[in-house]
Amino acid sequence: MNPSDVAPDDPLIEEVRQRRRDLFDACGRDWDKFFKRIERTQNEHPEKVCDRRKRRSKAAAR
Repeated sequence: MNPSDVAPDDPLIEEVRQRRRDLFDACGRDWDKFFKRIERTQNEHPEKVCDRRKRRSKAAAR
């Protein structure tokens, strides 16, 4: 499935994609710098990170 097929007219999805492209460009289109920057931001703001493992365990408990 092509990512653009998921929600082609959803402005929120498009904004997320644009911000990702902007961040990648700001990192010189270098994947290592891109992921290091994301990791640094997550470490600086752990309260904004969604832990999917916790979501799965809550769903399994239902």
